[in-house]
Amino acid sequence: MRSPHIEPAAAPAEDFWLQYALGRLVTSPAWLDRALRHGAAALGEVPEATQALLLPMLQRQGRRIRIVAQILDERLLKNVLRFLPLTAAAGAPALLSQLWRAFRHEREDADWRDHHACARAFCASACARLRAEAAGVADERIADLMRYEGAVLRMDARARTVHAPRTPASDSVVGWDARACPAPVACCEQASFAWSISECVRALRAGGAAAAPCIALPAAESTPETLLFFASWHDRQVRTLRVAPAVLALMAACEGCTTVADLSALLGRPGCPAALQGTLHKLQQIGLLRPAEPATHPQPALTSEDSA
Repeated sequence: MRSPHIEPAAAPAEDFWLQYALGRLVTSPAWLDRALRHGAAALGEVPEATQALLLPMLQRQGRRIRIVAQILDERLLKNVLRFLPLTAAAGAPALLSQLWRAFRHEREDADWRDHHACARAFCASACARLRAEAAGVADERIADLMRYEGAVLRMDARARTVHAPRTPASDSVVGWDARACPAPVACCEQASFAWSISECVRALRAGGAAAAPCIALPAAESTPETLLFFASWHDRQVRTLRVAPAVLALMAACEGCTTVADLSALLGRPGCPAALQGTLHKLQQIGLLRPAEPATHPQPALTSEDSA
C-alpha cells in the first residue's frame, strides 16, 4: 500500500491513519517486520497521535497481526502461482518460498490486487536473483521456466491492449504473390534457452513427474533452442514456436515494405521463392504475419523483450 496523499474529509484523521497503518502492516511483510523490531522508528510517516494508538496494539497483538499477514501473503502467493502452473509443478517449494519472501521485501510498497501483474513482476525478480546468485543446474532450470511463463504473461497482457487487424491491409493483395509485403500483426518476443525447455514444458503439462529428468539434465547433454512467444492475431491466444535462425531472420525482414520478390535477395537465399512462400504461408496460418501493401511507416517485426 502506498502512503496516502489526501485524507478523506468524512473520517477523522486519526481513524484514517490507523486504518492505513493496520492495512499496510498486514499486507507488507517488510514493514511489519520493521515495526515489530524497531517500533516508532519504523513508523516515521505515521502521525504521532496514531503511533500512540498503534504501538501498544503491536505490543499486545503483534503475534496475531503477524499470523493475519502470513495468511494474506500465502493467499497472494497461491493466486500468483495460478498464473505460473509450470513453475509451481516443477517441485521446488522451498526455493519458491525463498524467492517470494525476497520479492515481497523488495517490492514492499506495491499494490498487488492485480495478480497477473504481480506474477509478471515476481518472474522478473526471481530470474534476476537466480542469475545473480549463480545457482546450480536445477535452480537455473526453475529460472528458465519462470522466464518462459513470464514471456507468456507479457504476451497475454499485451494482447489485451494491442488490437491487430483481422483482414489483409488491402484486398488488392491476395496470398503470397510477388507483390505481397509480409507485415507482422502479432505481439511477439523471442527467448533463447541452453536446453530443450519445450520438452520439459510438455512433461510438466502431462503430469509433472516425467519432467524431473529434464530439469536435472546438464546443459551439455541437452539441446539449446530458441522460442518465439506470440499472441496470434486470429484469436489473441498466446502460443510458442520453436524457431531456427533462418526463420528469425525472415521475421526481422518482414516489416511491411519489402515484397516477397525482394525477400530472397535480402535474405541471401536467391532461387527459392516457392519454399519462401511456403514458410510465409505457415507463419500466416498461425497468426504471425499477413499479406500487406507497402506501409508508409513500417512497424518492427520482432521484439526481444526477454527482460525476465
